[in-house]
Amino acid sequence: MESLGKHPYASPTRDAFIALCLAIALSIWALSHRVSEDIIEECKSACASTPTISSYMAEVSATKCICKNVETQKEQE
Repeated sequence: MESLGKHPYASPTRDAFIALCLAIALSIWALSHRVSEDIIEECKSACASTPTISSYMAEVSATKCICKNVETQKEQE
């Protein structure tokens, strides 16, 4: 009985399987970083809801929302 590594089609089959798994993993990773419109609107309203500080949404992801003060932005420009 031949070992699997010495079979003439073993290496191309293994390489194709690894490439397919890698492509699936990268596709899932890329699609998991999408941010829905609901999350964006929720972040905007959370940043604008502070009555004492004027702030805006600077960055949003699926796991965090970063607000920045308008005064801080004006000082940097």
